Amino acid sequence: MMNFNVEQDNYTQFVYVIPFSSNEALVELTRFGKEKINKNYAADVLNSFINRDFGKFEILADELGCIPMTTNINPPNESKGILNTGVSANLIKPSTGYGFKRMHQFAQLVSEQIELNKLDHFNKIGLDFKNRFKFYDKLLLLILLYWPSKGRLIFTRLFEKHSILSVFSFLDEKSSFFQELKIFASLPIIAFLKALYLYLKMENLLRYICVFLIVAMYLLLASYNLKFAEYFSYLPLTIGLFLIGIPHGALDHVILKNNTSRLLVFLLKYLLIVGLYYAFWQFFPSIALLVFVFYSSFHFGESELIESGEKLLSLIIHLKAFLLGLCILIFIIFSHLNESQEIVFNLIGLPKAAISDYNLSLLSLVLVIPVLSLTYILFQNALSKRNSFLGLLFVLIIGLKVPLIMAFGFYFIFQHSANAWRHLKIGLNMNSMQLYKRGRFYILGSLIIFFLIVIFGNQFSYFEGLISFFFIFISCISFPHFFLMHAFYKIKKITFN
Repeated sequence: MMNFNVEQDNYTQFVYVIPFSSNEALVELTRFGKEKINKNYAADVLNSFINRDFGKFEILADELGCIPMTTNINPPNESKGILNTGVSANLIKPSTGYGFKRMHQFAQLVSEQIELNKLDHFNKIGLDFKNRFKFYDKLLLLILLYWPSKGRLIFTRLFEKHSILSVFSFLDEKSSFFQELKIFASLPIIAFLKALYLYLKMENLLRYICVFLIVAMYLLLASYNLKFAEYFSYLPLTIGLFLIGIPHGALDHVILKNNTSRLLVFLLKYLLIVGLYYAFWQFFPSIALLVFVFYSSFHFGESELIESGEKLLSLIIHLKAFLLGLCILIFIIFSHLNESQEIVFNLIGLPKAAISDYNLSLLSLVLVIPVLSLTYILFQNALSKRNSFLGLLFVLIIGLKVPLIMAFGFYFIFQHSANAWRHLKIGLNMNSMQLYKRGRFYILGSLIIFFLIVIFGNQFSYFEGLISFFFIFISCISFPHFFLMHAFYKIKKITFN
């Protein structure tokens, strides 16, 4: 079935033989790889193989072809009376290139639909495949793509360690989860772990695993020493802030390619806006706080909708973006109400007794509306299979178990900044290293601004005051960033899902 007793040339190559009689057969060389087999190369390999295993031979006919091995899904035909078949109907098993059995099942399904006269959605007839097998296929394809020489070992182990019926059941996607665990336990684990890492990275899931691990470590440390756990929490947040939180806002000078103004003029305008907003905080802190909440709500919501694949083309969608962002902020704030009080009091200069228990009760009632709204929006989009909203929901829920600074940091760094960084990579057609290179001086400038604010704001000599000052810093440097990112999304007029 899969004879690997041929040269591999750093690919996964095998020969299979289909006999038609005692002296006539189809002998084919197959390669799993991104490069096609050269016809002359294939002829040499097959000649050597047949001469070695069968002796002298005569070629009656030859053929060549290429079968796509991909987990990409082709959409149904747009014409109601036309039905895609074969490769176009996603009937090729991604990890093997095999399609006959799926095509047979598909033909039976189509025949049944026609016989029952169920033709309203004829063009959308298709087979359903289990998600976990799509996941297995992706892992194997990643191995065959990046470490193609591992294929021989994987398939050899598969057929050596398991019965042919078990293998066929697995390849036909009819095996049980327990059987699949046994199969994977017999395969080279390191190759699949490396493929799993790449898969998580490509699917944008590594950040959520990082959040989970950080929270797990924090809770473990907190059970022994709460103060030490707090110190630990600052480390990943600081690293995340420097790696992606601040850098995603340090590219404002390049996100508008049609910006013809000189760089020096742009920087002076940018710094002027930052300085004026900081001065506004000093004289009108309450209004400055409301402005911060207002534009942050739209900025956060806009980024979430763009990530989910929506285009902000109407006033209703813009309003939805604002409400979504506002719900996110209120959810974080009200789920950490006491800590939020401390920061707000420091920001606007009110004594702690300024808000009574009665007022807090009223504020708590206000939470019901945004929580219900957020829940509705998230689950509505989750049901539409928009995984970005599931990630957002995860970050918000896991933030309930940690202090405010961590909950907000998780959202700002691992959700908002990570999404915006990906949008910049796609919209500017640059990789991460290119983005860092373009923004390195502005990252340094942001740090200098922060230290200057801390130095001139020396009245905040205690921790809560420093945190409050940090929020002022974030608000100042993100104020012009909000307008530029909105213009960036508007100019690109594309979705990033």
